[in-house]
Order: sequence, then C-alpha cells, then structure tokens
Amino acid sequence: MWTTMGKLSEYQQLSAALDEAVTQKVAELEAAGRTDDANALKSDALFAIRQRRQDIMTQMAVSVQGYMALDLVRKNNIELIKGVDRAQTTTVSALRTAVIVSQALSRQKLVLDQISALNTTTSNLIESTSNQLKIQGAQINQQAASSTIDVQKLQAAFDNVFQTMDAIDTFRTQAVDSMAQTFTALEGQIERAKPYLERTRRGEGSEQTQLPS
Repeated sequence: MWTTMGKLSEYQQLSAALDEAVTQKVAELEAAGRTDDANALKSDALFAIRQRRQDIMTQMAVSVQGYMALDLVRKNNIELIKGVDRAQTTTVSALRTAVIVSQALSRQKLVLDQISALNTTTSNLIESTSNQLKIQGAQINQQAASSTIDVQKLQAAFDNVFQTMDAIDTFRTQAVDSMAQTFTALEGQIERAKPYLERTRRGEGSEQTQLPS
C-alpha cells in the first residue's frame, strides 16, 4: 500500500500538470474570443483530466486512511494473539464443544427452514402459474391486435436524446470548476494526514527492527 501511495502521488502530480496546461490553453482561447473552441476543450479534454485527477486524489485519500487503519488493526491483532495464548489452556476445549453443537443446531434449523420454504414455494408457484396463464392469454391476444410503433412518440424520443446530448456538454463545461474545488478539499485532507502517516510509517519500521531473531 505504501508503494501504491507513492505511485498515486506521481500520477496526481502528472494530472495536476496536465490540468494546469489545459486550463491555460482554455484561458488563451477565451482571451482570443474563440469561446466555442474553449468550451469544446473544456468538455472533451479538461473534463476527462479533472475526472481522472479526482479519482486519483480520492484513491490517495482512501489509501492514506486505509494504511493508518490497517496499522491499528495489526497492533490490535498482536494483542488478540496474546489473549488467545493466555486463554488456550482453559477454554479451547469448551469452545470446541460449543462450536460443534452450534453448527449442528444451525444445520438442523437450516434443513427445517428449507423444507418449509420448498412446500410454500411449490404451493405459491402452482397458484401463480394458473393466474399468469389466465392473464397472459388475454394480453397476448391484445398485443397481437395492437398497432405498430407510434411515430409521434418516436419523434419525442429523438428530441429527448438530442436534449440529453446538449445537457451533457453543458454539464461537462460547468463540472470542471466543481472538480477544482474537490481537488482543493482532497489536497487539504491529504496534507493533514501526512504527519500521521509518516509517524505511523516510522513506528512500523521501528517495530520491525526490534523483532527477535
């Protein structure tokens, strides 16, 4: 996970550089009055770059949090192992018997439930198929007598598709600003976590050097 976080950091720096370069190009196009070209560049390039950058930074934040959480789990596991060793001489035999009894009772209950469910399902299926046969026979004949596709509805469907494509372009153009705010928030959280992450990493290395041979 430490190696993965290092790679994600490199990818984040690359995506940030791409973001800055494309943002500068968009600004140049807008300054030159080429608004359509600027919007197209935002929709086709800047949106994809910031979408990927957002994914990378989110994964970085998740990895940082996960690394620290797993370190706590590892330390807790060590304490649990000590507790198991202390209890092994007095409770393992009783625990084994309890587990065997519990498994046997669970399997018996499972068989009883399955038999009951099978009977209920069979009864319901017989009733359901008879009702479905009655309803479906009428529906089949009604469908056979119905007309073909409504041309007006087909035209409306085309209109909806075109409106959706226009809305997507508009959304992507506006989304790049929202993504920039997300980057700022994620960068802040990652920067806050760095001291804790480094301390956890140093503590892990110290523990490893103290292990008996």
